[in-house]
Amino acid sequence: EDALAAVSALAECRQDAVPEVRKEAAAALERFGVAFPEHLSQVCESLAVLLEDDSPAVLKRAIASVNNLYRPLIRHLRGIHDDSRGAQWRAYCAVKATVLRFAKEPSTLPASGEGMGGAAVRFLGTVALTGLSLSSLERDATGAVDANALIEEAEGLVFTLVRWALSFSEEAEEVDLEPLDLSRFTSCLAALEAICCASDSHFMPLSETFLHIIQTKPQGNRLLSSVQEQMVLNTAKSLALLILRHGFSAPPPPGGMAALAERQRAVVKLAEGLAEAGLPDLVT
Repeated sequence: EDALAAVSALAECRQDAVPEVRKEAAAALERFGVAFPEHLSQVCESLAVLLEDDSPAVLKRAIASVNNLYRPLIRHLRGIHDDSRGAQWRAYCAVKATVLRFAKEPSTLPASGEGMGGAAVRFLGTVALTGLSLSSLERDATGAVDANALIEEAEGLVFTLVRWALSFSEEAEEVDLEPLDLSRFTSCLAALEAICCASDSHFMPLSETFLHIIQTKPQGNRLLSSVQEQMVLNTAKSLALLILRHGFSAPPPPGGMAALAERQRAVVKLAEGLAEAGLPDLVT
């Protein structure tokens, strides 16, 4: 009863005239959803309203709350199925779909502000990384969450992130992509770095993605100034160094000597590319 009263009080705050109150309500809804996942349907109902807020600060915090609820929710629902938990998952999927739409179509954001699109792209990266992290045992589990569907979704989102990243270069094939601003580019690259270091099967192709960005000329994105283009390039180089460090220090990947040799080739190729890009001391 106390929990229901609390979530009802938070629901009232979502309509408050003061943006700071609505922003704090979004943060509190996240904490409440983690602590009381059985009330997630009510939490998501309020977050859905806040995702339509015209205040940049409120909207950005609501997106962050949806992001931070994802992994705890997957842990809570995975392998368990009943009507109430199915309803919780469906309620979350509604706000999840909204934020993924923001990431893919930033023009649908109800408010504009610095870092808004980047916050949505970070959530897309969270969804991808979480899906890819499911073990083979968890893939076969039954429950409110369809693990196989999450894995398939994750692979599709990785492909989306790679397309966005490659749109930075003049040789990108997908020239019809909507241009990314600075926050979306940097969030995209950060997501790819995290996936590259967490998923052995993605290490080689994603390290090659970073190498391509570092070695090719920017295509002249109309949303990026020349200074911002350099910032994206510097971010790519910094994250490539983290990938390089992971490649040297990570345990051998599953698949035996052949998989290890493949990763070593990718590491050497990336190190050579970074050295050519003007980072020889760091690479050494």
